Amino acid sequence: MATRPGEVFHTDIGVLPIASFSGYRYFIVFVDEYTRYVFTFLMRKRDEVYHVYEDLRRKVRYKIKYIYTVVSEYDDEIKRVQSDNGKEYEKLARIIVKYGTRFRFTQAYTPQQNGMAERRIRMVMEKALCLLFEGHLSGALWGEAVMTSTYLINLTPSAAIDMRSPYLLWHNCLPRINKLQDRSGYMLLRLLDCEVIHSRDVKFNEDEFPRLADRVLSALPDERQRT
Repeated sequence: MATRPGEVFHTDIGVLPIASFSGYRYFIVFVDEYTRYVFTFLMRKRDEVYHVYEDLRRKVRYKIKYIYTVVSEYDDEIKRVQSDNGKEYEKLARIIVKYGTRFRFTQAYTPQQNGMAERRIRMVMEKALCLLFEGHLSGALWGEAVMTSTYLINLTPSAAIDMRSPYLLWHNCLPRINKLQDRSGYMLLRLLDCEVIHSRDVKFNEDEFPRLADRVLSALPDERQRT
């Protein structure tokens, strides 16, 4: 059992029902056992697991070393990672030994042994589906919906951690809810030609969902072609 943030992670890989506009087909979650904080990364191929882990490791070490106040008591390396028996994890298990990290595989055909990650995968997918459905959005936005879903899950209090939020326990501060609307820039999907653009200044019509307009729906490409 984990005794501090960043010590033990549970991980699993999910499949996007439809490839995103950026070509992502998979996502991987790493759940911090102590705080239940979820890190989600999008992947184009399953064999990107090692590169994703390196990104996670950098974030965790920075948090432990520079953010937490009692840094002298913490070793900033991840101590253990747990996953199912997916082949994409075998290479990762061999490599991270150099960091002093142990890799624990669950027994075959026992998904309950990796229940923490399995549940988070399900939660992320269910919430992402709700976001897409409520917004009448293209299925090719599954990747973006998964990332937004993860952010919202981390803000939500959980009974497993005494009705505190993973965000609070991981960042050691209360979340700023207004951050949901506080952005330095925006990534926008131009519906008529499905081009992704970035802009700093945007005016929103909060009372209209563009996907409800017949003229836009007919202009969007067949989403099945992206699978």
